[in-house]
Amino acid sequence: MSLKWCPAGSYQADDLIDICVKCPIGTFKPVDGAFSCIECTQGAYCSEIGTLKPQSCPNGTYQPNKGATSADACIICPLGTYKLYSGSQCYPCPTGRYCSEAGASTPHFCPPGTFQPKLNATSIDACLKCPIDTYQPYPGASTCKTCPQGFSCIDPAKTPLFLSLQINKIRSFY
Repeated sequence: MSLKWCPAGSYQADDLIDICVKCPIGTFKPVDGAFSCIECTQGAYCSEIGTLKPQSCPNGTYQPNKGATSADACIICPLGTYKLYSGSQCYPCPTGRYCSEAGASTPHFCPPGTFQPKLNATSIDACLKCPIDTYQPYPGASTCKTCPQGFSCIDPAKTPLFLSLQINKIRSFY
C-alpha cells in the first residue's frame, strides 16, 4: 500500500490502512502531506487533537520540554528573570535593569542618576546612586560616567554643568 496524502493536522497512522488520523494532543502538523506529526516544540503547547500550529506560552513564562499538552506546562519566570516571547527559558535581567515580579515580560530600567552593574537584579534597590563626580543622564545604565574636567556634576541624573556657568549662577544669586 502507498502513503496517503493527509491534510494538515493529520497523518497516516498505518501504512497498510488508507486512513488519515488527526494528530494526537502534544503534537502538530502544519502542512498537508504524508509526513508524521511533530512533537510540540519547546516554549509552546499543543492542547487539541489535530493541531496545525503550537500555542505559544504567555509572556513571562517558559516551557523547556517538547510535547507539552496544555498551558499548565508553561512555567512562570522567577524573580530576576524575564521572558517577552515564547521560548524554552527565561533570560537573566540585564545590567542597568531589574525584574521585580515573578512572570516579568520586560525588565524595568534603573532611573537616571543610578547604575546597576549585575545580572538578575530583583528590585529597584539594586540601582545604585552614581558616586560623587560621576553622572548618568539616561535610564538603564550599568555604569556612571566620569564628570569631565572643568565641569560640575551636582545632580548625577543630569548632564554636567560647565563650571563658569555655575559660578555665574552663584554670583547672580548674591
